[in-house]
Amino acid sequence: QRPRGRERGPLGHGDRAGWRAARPAALLVSLLASAVLADNSWTFMDFVTRWTGTACVQNPQFSMNSGNVPRGVANFTIHGSWPDRDDGTWPAFCNDSYPFSWNQIADLKPQLDLNWPSFNGPNADFYTHEWNKHGTCALNVAKDEHDYFQRTLALNSRYDLSAALARAGFVPSTTNTYNVNDMTAAISKAIGKTAAIQCANVNKKLYFLAVHICLDKNFQPMNCPAFVVKDCQQGCYVSTAMMPPVTDSCYR
Repeated sequence: QRPRGRERGPLGHGDRAGWRAARPAALLVSLLASAVLADNSWTFMDFVTRWTGTACVQNPQFSMNSGNVPRGVANFTIHGSWPDRDDGTWPAFCNDSYPFSWNQIADLKPQLDLNWPSFNGPNADFYTHEWNKHGTCALNVAKDEHDYFQRTLALNSRYDLSAALARAGFVPSTTNTYNVNDMTAAISKAIGKTAAIQCANVNKKLYFLAVHICLDKNFQPMNCPAFVVKDCQQGCYVSTAMMPPVTDSCYR
């Protein structure tokens, strides 16, 4: 589940360009680095939080019937925290000997339900993917699986992006469209560093999908590298996007 060939791009669920669908060359380099050199190094974290209203628009059938999205779900829900490199490559699946274990994060379930639900499959499958692919590469800064998920949950609480957008006049609407660059500026101002916005095309309409916040290894915000911003902007093919509200159809 991640946008850029990993997960940052024009599509909806996955890891940045469709989520990261990728720049094929960067993907090949990354695979070679992992398979041949076993290089698990990284330089920054890409924290991705999705606008829940758009996630529900993308997956209405699943959202209504899955039971994954409880009432009270956050306006922004976590997609993941992804270790990344300055050259556009990234490590993945860094520790096969440490597979996901639900028991290690069972105490976090109430927070996960509201802040990190899956919109296209069981929650446990989503967390398994995020941990095995991305979390295992963060073990040089996170103590263990529990610490990785707890730190990521804290990031979603640290930044009140809904309030930042509302202060700038961007509020959920079923009819209005908003300038994506202006939304990006409002979020970047609130964070204090350059962030990036990702969009999704649903039934030939462009929607505000996600925010990418870049962090250093101390989990402090930093300016997102230009390639992250470019990857995200590829999916925002027109200047304005819709920001739909979370409606009753999204909940179980």
